[in-house]
Amino acid sequence: MKISRIEAHEAVKPSRRLEGKWWDIRRKYGLTETASYGETIGRLMFALKVTTTDGLEGFSYGGGGVHSGSFGMGQLKGSDLNREQDIADGTAFARRGEQLRKAWERIQDEDLLNTEKLLPVVGGALETCLWDLKGKRAGLPAHQLVGGAGREWIKAYASSYTDVGSPEEYADHAQECLEMGYPAYKIHTYRCLDPRTMTLAGRNLASPDYDIEVCRAVRDRVGDRMELMLDPDTAYTLDEAVRVGRELEKLRFKWFEAPMNERELPERYRELRAQVHVPICGPESAPGGIHARAEWLRNGWTDILRPGGGFSEMLKCMALAQVNRTHCETHGGGHVKVQAIAAVPETVSEYYEMFLVTPGVEHLGYGFVPGGDPEFDKGRIRVSQAPGMGFSDPLWEYAVANSVRSFELNRT
Repeated sequence: MKISRIEAHEAVKPSRRLEGKWWDIRRKYGLTETASYGETIGRLMFALKVTTTDGLEGFSYGGGGVHSGSFGMGQLKGSDLNREQDIADGTAFARRGEQLRKAWERIQDEDLLNTEKLLPVVGGALETCLWDLKGKRAGLPAHQLVGGAGREWIKAYASSYTDVGSPEEYADHAQECLEMGYPAYKIHTYRCLDPRTMTLAGRNLASPDYDIEVCRAVRDRVGDRMELMLDPDTAYTLDEAVRVGRELEKLRFKWFEAPMNERELPERYRELRAQVHVPICGPESAPGGIHARAEWLRNGWTDILRPGGGFSEMLKCMALAQVNRTHCETHGGGHVKVQAIAAVPETVSEYYEMFLVTPGVEHLGYGFVPGGDPEFDKGRIRVSQAPGMGFSDPLWEYAVANSVRSFELNRT
């Protein structure tokens, strides 16, 4: 079995009229979740398909915009699938997961697809296609290929959008999520709007005192019926993070995620952990993949790991967390995350992040296509038992029908 074709599409999700005060504010200041390409308006997505000589197809999907996989796919034009005949030969798709990892590592190490020129998201997308192919060949879901943990359902937390409104409006939204069955709620607070006036204040706004007000309002509203988390998206200084973290201790928050810049002076996180006792979750944006996560644990910069990369990278991060007797909580949602979480016990990775949940909108995913999102029911995500990653056929069909740019690479 060889790779015979790689096809990528950038497609536009359907536009939808979203109502309510929060969306009115975002529209007013140009902060809507839409992107334009030509005359088509809507959020962008990318879809990638790898086809083998014996007809198996592996898929991958992701967000769009400047990080879209199809932009990066153009960088594959200089690749030559013929120069390496066993990029995806039979051994790469054997039942043993380590052989697939070796195949992917060889693609990277020997630059068989010019991977040093690819956007990182493209490498992860290609790897996802390989795992999807492997599962289909074996007739098993991806999480069972690596042992699995027998999980049929995964708890989901509602991950709010930023700039939802006043502390009371955040509390209203948390209560709405509680009534939908979510057992936990993560707060993304003010990033672009000044909470004092709800006017545009620029990107990367830090409002620690107002963030504390939001956290208090949400805890007062939901009581102990929900676990709570805060993610200020690296906005704070050390002093601000200490002040907020001490308040989160009093409010019994489950974790404090990425409070400070993770790329510059990460050793400040050790100082933060010495002064607060709410668990720190990270790193999310620090470069270096699994090696950076290991460094963060070794140096005492975090309590809970946040993995990056594709399926293999997530599995490595979860293994790292398990041997260090800590947790690894994934970033964002989607079928690949479900399969990775289901591969380990709940004591290692507890939650699926429903990303992003807003007032009046369940989440901004692929729900406009049947099967586009993992199945959600009363605060839980069902683990797909379909072979591969569990992607739906209609999702690829939608991407092709609504493609605004595409790329194909065929083996001659």
